[in-house]
Amino acid sequence: MAISGEVKSLAEDIEASYEARIAAVSDLAKETHRTLGNFRREREKMARDLKRSLASNRSDRVRQVQKMRAQNNKDIEEVTRTVAEFLATAEKERRQEFAILIEEIKSLVAVIEKDTARTLANFRSDHKEMADALRSELSSFQRELSKKVSDMMADFSADHRQVHADWENMTRVMAAKRAAKQASSPRAKKGAPA
Repeated sequence: MAISGEVKSLAEDIEASYEARIAAVSDLAKETHRTLGNFRREREKMARDLKRSLASNRSDRVRQVQKMRAQNNKDIEEVTRTVAEFLATAEKERRQEFAILIEEIKSLVAVIEKDTARTLANFRSDHKEMADALRSELSSFQRELSKKVSDMMADFSADHRQVHADWENMTRVMAAKRAAKQASSPRAKKGAPA
């Protein structure tokens, strides 16, 4: 029964300490309420102080904001001026570079035109020399051909005359031989036609 004795002793202790525990919890609740009340009062005091401080410093803040806006406007004007100067300088440099580029292009075009004119002149000169040489060769060829044809025609005429003369001579000789043969033939002697 030792356990039942211990449980009885524990129950008596719990009963005896009940009042003390209730008092401790009650004290703890009162202390918590007091602390929360202090926190609320301090927060309200801070809010009042902050409102008072903000209300009294409003004109200072307005002045600071105006000063900040003025500085911002001045900075914007300065940036605008700087950008405008940069753009003007860049445009001037671009125009100068463009002018230089145009001059270089004109120079190159002039060189190309001059080179093209020289090439065309050389081509015309070479063409004229070639045409003159071809004309000369053709003229020489025509003269030689005319001379050869003329020589051939003269040779042909001479051969033709010679053949003609030989033919006439042969015709005469044959006619004479026929006449001589007819005179020596026995029919011719009898008077018969040959």
